[in-house]
Amino acid sequence: MRYVRFLVLVLFCTSFVAQAQEDTQVSAQALEVKVTKDLQKIYVHKLKPKETLFKLSRVFDLPVVYLEKINQIQSGAILGVGSEIIIPIKEEIISSQKKHETDVPVVYQVKQRETIFRISRIYFDKQIEDIKHLNKLEDLQLDIDQMVQIGWIDLRDPKAVDSSVIASGNSIQDQTTDAEISQHENLLEEKQDSVELIAEDIIKIKTSIEDAVDSLVVSDEVQIDSIITVIEAVDSMIIEPEKVKSPTVPPTYKRGIAYWNKSSNSSELFVMHDEAKVNTQIELYNPLVNKRIIATVVAKIPSNAYPADINLVLSPAVARNLGAFDSRFYVEMKYYK
Repeated sequence: MRYVRFLVLVLFCTSFVAQAQEDTQVSAQALEVKVTKDLQKIYVHKLKPKETLFKLSRVFDLPVVYLEKINQIQSGAILGVGSEIIIPIKEEIISSQKKHETDVPVVYQVKQRETIFRISRIYFDKQIEDIKHLNKLEDLQLDIDQMVQIGWIDLRDPKAVDSSVIASGNSIQDQTTDAEISQHENLLEEKQDSVELIAEDIIKIKTSIEDAVDSLVVSDEVQIDSIITVIEAVDSMIIEPEKVKSPTVPPTYKRGIAYWNKSSNSSELFVMHDEAKVNTQIELYNPLVNKRIIATVVAKIPSNAYPADINLVLSPAVARNLGAFDSRFYVEMKYYK
C-alpha cells in the first residue's frame, strides 16, 4: 500500500512539472520568419489561450509599447484568442545550435532568385555551413518555396520558467514556502528594473557621444582613422572633402552590405568605402525600392571599426535617399579604384 501511494505521488509531481513547463512556453511547432524589403525579420504569431502581449514581450525581448505601436493596439486593450501579432525578431535570439530540449526551429520560405548566400549572410547573418548542416544539404542549391531552417529559438517565458522551477521544487520536496517564492519573485522584479535602468543610462550616454560627434568638423590635419577607432559613430561626422576628381580608369561594379547610423541627422551626401578612391563619386542603387543616388567618397573604411562584411558606410542623407529603413541593407555600387 505504501508503494502504491508513493507511485501515485511521483506521477502527480511529474505531471505537475510537465504542465508547468508547458505553460512557460509560447506555442509554436516551428517559427516561420519573413524578411521585409528593408531586411527586417518579422514573425506573425496567433495568440493562444493564456497568452498576453506582455508575455510575448518577455519571450522576444521587446517592450510592450513597441509591440502595441507596430500592431496599432491601444494600451491595455484585451486581445482575443487567434489575434495576429506582428513580432520583429532580433538576430541575437536565433541560435545556430539547440540549447534546450524545448527550443523551436526557426524557418524561412525560399523566394524566387534567393540563394543560400543571400539568406544566410544578408538576411540572417549566419554561416553558410551552419545552414547546410541544419538542413542536411549536400550542395548550395535551394528550391522555391523550400522551408529552410535558420536556427533555434527559445520561446519560454524567462520569468515563468524561473517561477516553475521554484514551484516544482516546492511540490516534490515541500521545502519552499509561499513567502519564499514571493520574495524570490520580488527580487527578480527588482533585478529586471535595475537592468532596464542601466540600459536607459547606456542609451543616454551613447546619444550624448553621437551628438558630440555630429558637431565635429574634421579638417585634413585630423587623422580620420584614429577618430573612428575611438568612436564607432564616426559615419555621422561632417567631413569637408577635396574637389571631386575626374576618373581616368574604367568603373568597378560590386554588390555588398551598406551601413549607416540611424540616430544621426547629417544632410551631406558622403560615404566611406573599402576600395573606392577617395574624393571620387560613387553611384549607389537599392534594388529593393528601385532608388539610385550619387555620393562622394570621403575616406576608406578603417580596419576593425566595423564588421568584416560591411562594404560601405553611408551618411544618413545617402541612406534615406536610397529608401533605407534598417541600419544594414543591400546595395549595388559603381565606383572607381
